[in-house]
Amino acid sequence: MADKYVAYVGSYTRGESDGIYILDANVEYAYFKVRDSFKINKSFISEIIP
Repeated sequence: MADKYVAYVGSYTRGESDGIYILDANVEYAYFKVRDSFKINKSFISEIIP
C-alpha cells in the first residue's frame, strides 16, 4: 500500500471557483481526489496582508 498525502491548492475565486481545495493525493495511481473546499473572503486576506 502506498503512502497517503494531502495537498492544499489555492485558486482565484472567480466564477465557480472556491479558492482553497483540500485534496487526497494517491501517488501509487497518480491521481488527486477533492476532499473539501472553501471560499476565501477577499476582505479577510487584505486584513492579514497589508
